[in-house]
Amino acid sequence: MKKIGIILLLMMVTLVSCNKDDDENLVNPLIGTWEYTVTYTAENIIIEQVVTFNANNTGLLTVTGTFQGGVPTIETNNFTWKTNGNKLTIIIDNETQVGTYTISGNKLSMTFDGETLIFTRL
Repeated sequence: MKKIGIILLLMMVTLVSCNKDDDENLVNPLIGTWEYTVTYTAENIIIEQVVTFNANNTGLLTVTGTFQGGVPTIETNNFTWKTNGNKLTIIIDNETQVGTYTISGNKLSMTFDGETLIFTRL
């Protein structure tokens, strides 16, 4: 009986240590660069957003707007981010935004304040 107890204990230790290693090797699927572009044809406006999620929970958002075919206006902002399940928290310019996200293939769907944008992985 003592032998079975020792075997079970060794199996539990092995399973726990394997799970810990697996967790440490998981890569958040958000990590990478994603792009969203919208065109308002009637107004001749193109808005492109490129967001990069880094492994260290920092990121960069670049928004480029082209109006009436003129010179593009570019704005960049650094941010920090974290996830909890499908909840995504982004802190940008000292403002916290909490939304949800899903990833399917090369598509990232993010919803903040009831608005959903679908980005494509670059």
